[in-house]
Amino acid sequence: MQRLGSWLAVALAATAACSNPGPAGIGQPCADPSDCAASAQCFAGVCTPRCRSHVECGDGYRCTDDGVCEMVESSVGDACVRELDCGVHQTCRPDDADVDGDGRLAATCQPVAPGRVPGAPCAADADCQTGVCAIGTCADLCAGDSDCGPDRVCADVPRLLPGAAPLFATCLPARARFSAPVPLAENGGRVRVAVPSHAASVAVVVRAENPQVTVGVTRAVAPDGTVLVDWPNPGRIRYAPARHESTLLIPNAPDIDVAVGAYEFTVTALRAPGELAGETPRVDVVYALGPDTGAATIDLHMVFLDLAGHPCAAAFDGGTLSAATASVSPSFADFVDAIDAILAPAGVSVGAVTYRDLRGRPDLDALDTRELGALLSTSTEPGGATVFFVRSIDPSGILALAGAIPGAPGLVGRPTAGVAIGAEALCYRSWTDLARSAAHAIGHYAGLFANVAPDGTADPIADSPTDASNLMYFSEFGGVGVSPGQAEVLRRSPVTR
Repeated sequence: MQRLGSWLAVALAATAACSNPGPAGIGQPCADPSDCAASAQCFAGVCTPRCRSHVECGDGYRCTDDGVCEMVESSVGDACVRELDCGVHQTCRPDDADVDGDGRLAATCQPVAPGRVPGAPCAADADCQTGVCAIGTCADLCAGDSDCGPDRVCADVPRLLPGAAPLFATCLPARARFSAPVPLAENGGRVRVAVPSHAASVAVVVRAENPQVTVGVTRAVAPDGTVLVDWPNPGRIRYAPARHESTLLIPNAPDIDVAVGAYEFTVTALRAPGELAGETPRVDVVYALGPDTGAATIDLHMVFLDLAGHPCAAAFDGGTLSAATASVSPSFADFVDAIDAILAPAGVSVGAVTYRDLRGRPDLDALDTRELGALLSTSTEPGGATVFFVRSIDPSGILALAGAIPGAPGLVGRPTAGVAIGAEALCYRSWTDLARSAAHAIGHYAGLFANVAPDGTADPIADSPTDASNLMYFSEFGGVGVSPGQAEVLRRSPVTR
């Protein structure tokens, strides 16, 4: 087994630091440490740069404090806490049970199994040489961040064992947004989801093939046993299943944090109240890893349907709006800048902006809201928010519309994956007005409810104001304010990075 990114071959003998610098430079042969210059080590008969991290040394070696790759001596069955405790052709593998009952797994050095190296992507334990696939990554046991490669951290992860979820420490990406499917055995069944210690948020996306089926999480239990969702009864998290697709975001308010451990979700598809549908829904989990630093970025993917000959063309630079014209349009640049300015007080900035056209869909050019799912299902750009520009939205008066609250973050081709904007609004509203509506819809997609809904319902965030000054006020004439609690939910959402 050889570590990913390693630039040093596995050697047959250990090396030692240079005590008397010699004349040999990098890449020149050596027989002894003293043959190499002070900035090098003698490794496998060649003068090589001194190591800066363990991952540079290769299988069975670790990097000493003075930058020398040192061979690890171990035997099968020896206790270990990190991959670096085990020698050549061995791996540090967690036990299959929490033997001492302390909530953590012990580990021992075991022969390397066929499969992918530690740190490689995986879907199942059998994919990995370590025998453990953790959060989509082959386990690479660690005792601290220094045991991991660049842009990776040593995080606690639950091992999903029958009736238990003891923790072990493994190297994972320090900051990442990614998704993984979770098998559901039957409609109305339960799934367990492992959440690592440095998760910012987790989204559970449930989808039915039949768009008329109500689908979602009907019960959610946190690692400490707290019931977060018990639908149709009120739960600690504001959430309800929906037709076709729904997303449960944890957290969707600052007073409910995401915790390390195993969450349990009951997933159900209903044809009618109390009547199970004849299909097993699909479940995907989207992870946002990395702490909330107070700053995040959201990428925007602009998609333009056929707007040729639009009655509001006077608002388009050049008389038309398409991927080619929008990417160089001063008005459209002002629109994007206005969204950025609205989100900036929340610590969110607009990152990459992409442009593409969607042609050959006359059924979607003028959008009936009943076809919103069909429109959003054409999304192809992962991450961030996809923004579709259509000729108009019916019923009239709707400027912008999110697929759901929240939508399916980071997933493509899904009926809630994005927002729609009606270009018809530019007949009577400015680009600045439209930017507020777009930011409002993006906020919904990322997980923010209306601070005040038309029926007077308030959102679950305690510090949200209850007046029209807020970005999430239901009317288009609302303000652009964002409370600290709303800002935190935005930054931690899997929609941002």
